[in-house]
Order: sequence, then C-alpha cells, then structure tokens
Amino acid sequence: MNLNGTYNQPVLEEIQGAPHPATHAKVEVRVVTDWMWTDDAKPVPKSHEMTTRCQMAEEVIYDEYDGELSVRPIVRHQFYDQKQKRWNTDIACTLLSADGYITVRTQDRIIPGSKDRFGKAIVKYEEVIAKRDGDLPLVLLADKVYPQVLNACKSCDVRTVKQFATADRGTIGKIEGYLNTHGGKTYATGLKRFQDIARAKLEALGVEIEDAKPAPKKVAA
Repeated sequence: MNLNGTYNQPVLEEIQGAPHPATHAKVEVRVVTDWMWTDDAKPVPKSHEMTTRCQMAEEVIYDEYDGELSVRPIVRHQFYDQKQKRWNTDIACTLLSADGYITVRTQDRIIPGSKDRFGKAIVKYEEVIAKRDGDLPLVLLADKVYPQVLNACKSCDVRTVKQFATADRGTIGKIEGYLNTHGGKTYATGLKRFQDIARAKLEALGVEIEDAKPAPKKVAA
C-alpha cells in the first residue's frame, strides 16, 4: 500500500516448469465467474455502483496440438471512474499466488491479500470448479497451509488440491524431502495434517475423493 492510499499490484508468480506466455501463441483468458463487487469495495457517491469489481478467470496456455500446457487462476479487477461516471477501460489481472493469498500485517503497514480483497469471487470460483471437474488449484489452500508447503508440492508436480489430498506415500516422501532440503523441516512434519485440510476442503465442496492405491506387495520368488 502506497502512502497516497493506492495499491501496487503484486508481481505475478512465476510457477516452476510452466511455459511463459511470450513463448506460446495460444494463450486464452477463460472467464469463470460473473462480475461482482470486491470485498473492499465502497459505495460510489450519487451512484448505484461500487468503487471496484472483480471476476475470476483462468489463464490457459495451449501447445501446438491445442493441449492445455498450463491453467492458472487469475482475478480480473476494475475501478469505477467517478469523474467519467463509467468503469475504467483498463482491467488489471492478479494471479492467485500462495505468497500473496492472505493479508500480511507488520508493525508499520498492512499488505492486503487476495483472499481479503476478492474473497467472495474466490468462493464462487471454488464452487464452479468443484462442479466442473473438482480439480481446484493448490493455491486455494493458501489460507490454511503454509506457502512453503504449497511451493514444495508444485516443485514435486503436485498442482491441485485433489492431487495433494490423495498423494501416496512416495509423493509425500518427495515433498517432505524437498522441504527438508530447502529449509522447511518445520513444515515437513505436518504434511499429514495439511493433507487432512485438503481432504476437508474437497469434502465441504462435495468433491469425491479417491484414495491413493497402495503399492502392490512383492511376491516372494
């Protein structure tokens, strides 16, 4: 937050392994929800409008065969121009990221998080994705699971809440190893609890969960 009350958009998260849009011609912004007021919107004087509105969308990058290479949730948001009495023609986009999801409070400032700014839109997005295919992006756990854990999951190619909730021992071992190697030993011991949080989120949204199948037992020769 600047001293004059304006807000600097967070730098878009660079997801490891995801292709950069500049290197691919087929990039689509797929709108998921209708426009709705942001959680911090205020009434515009002498108008039925509010100061800001937002909608959830997805940035989809396709390969040469129209296969989806990357799907990332973004928030499109817009300010109401009180002088022009219309919505600003510029639409800003903020990528949902684990590090910028919750509000950070320090001794001298408050950095608003995506959940506090766009919470109602995010809830609607969760409902839509739950009905569509149940593959909620992992970032939607960022209000209850540490960013370090979610980043470790992505580094181990676990990118959805369902993948994390149903991860087998081998995958959990990889995530634990990554955390132990990259200064996250404190978080590594809580992976079972974080998995339970992921399962609870899916169950609350009515998403069916199929447990990971145990590894086949070796047959003695």
